[in-house]
Amino acid sequence: MTTLYMEQWLRLLGGIMVFGSVLLAVFHSSQWLWLTGLMGVNLTVHAPPAGRRSEGAGDAVARGNAGAELGAGRT
Repeated sequence: MTTLYMEQWLRLLGGIMVFGSVLLAVFHSSQWLWLTGLMGVNLTVHAPPAGRRSEGAGDAVARGNAGAELGAGRT
């Protein structure tokens, strides 16, 4: 079984919430589409830049260069 990292868990949770809010909009009330739209905007705004893989803090710490990615040590 593959281990999921925190970022992957958050994306999975976001996808489940978007899917659930669409189902609620279809079967309960169209007002649930506001939640779907807000989640879509949030996911879009916080998406990593194109061509750059987002990296968890644990990966940087494991390689021993956590501070280098944040610009620490620059003069």
